[in-house]
Amino acid sequence: MKPLDDTIAAVATPPGEGGIAIVRISGPLARDMARGLLRSAAAGPPELSPRHATFLHAVNPSSGELLDEVLAIWMESPASYTREDVLEIQCHGGRASANAILDAVLSLGARLADPGEFTLRAFLRGRLDLVQAEAVADIIHARTSEALSVHEKLLAGALSKTVAGWQDALGSVLVHLESHLDFPEEELELASAAELAPTLDEVIAQMKLKLASFAWGRAAREGFRVAILGRPNAGKSSLLNRLAEDERAIVSHLEGTTRDTIEVQINAFGAPVSLIDTAGLREAGDEIEEEGV
Repeated sequence: MKPLDDTIAAVATPPGEGGIAIVRISGPLARDMARGLLRSAAAGPPELSPRHATFLHAVNPSSGELLDEVLAIWMESPASYTREDVLEIQCHGGRASANAILDAVLSLGARLADPGEFTLRAFLRGRLDLVQAEAVADIIHARTSEALSVHEKLLAGALSKTVAGWQDALGSVLVHLESHLDFPEEELELASAAELAPTLDEVIAQMKLKLASFAWGRAAREGFRVAILGRPNAGKSSLLNRLAEDERAIVSHLEGTTRDTIEVQINAFGAPVSLIDTAGLREAGDEIEEEGV
């Protein structure tokens, strides 16, 4: 495992072209890197206020060459995502600007962060529990608004609070029983099974409700892959187009029009579904059609 006391950096936005890209720096050297990389309009050192966006110039630490005009957001430990000092630099979108700034940060002594390492540090420093850390990844990969809603609740701690309530309830029952087993000479008043049962029954009922919701939560996260199969000219491509609400597949009265699979993504009651149109099931007339079937 890599150390947690060094400073890491990475481009925090997806690759490609866009309006804004973000370079994130986390660790004890974040403030020093701000001084080495950023300049005010008057070419002086940056004056950063916690949790405020400041317009600055990002420059090459060695040559002083302007890299980009940026907005810098400073977050002091422990009031940050990783509970470390964090500097986020918002530059123009696209790989060139973001990579130039990242290279400059790495030249100042930062280490390139591993995938998910910012969230790992947040977890290891107690900023997130394991359920919340997993919810971060699920939010990033959510493909429907319903899936996003499920994972946002997990990130907010809904499941963690529920499980903590179960632990408290079961813990109180356990403490009561163990105190009578360990200290019989104290003549403590022992609650009857009828008095303890309602607490246990309530926890069991809540657990069953959570287990019942697991199938939907998994469907919202992972989705389904559905193949449309049938004889030639049975209407498979027409069905795909209707469900996709788009003319994605060619429709013809001629048999064998669809020879290769066609896949489209749809939202079915909140779950992401990959629909796959296939070639009609029949004896193939040539090698190409045989490959499709």
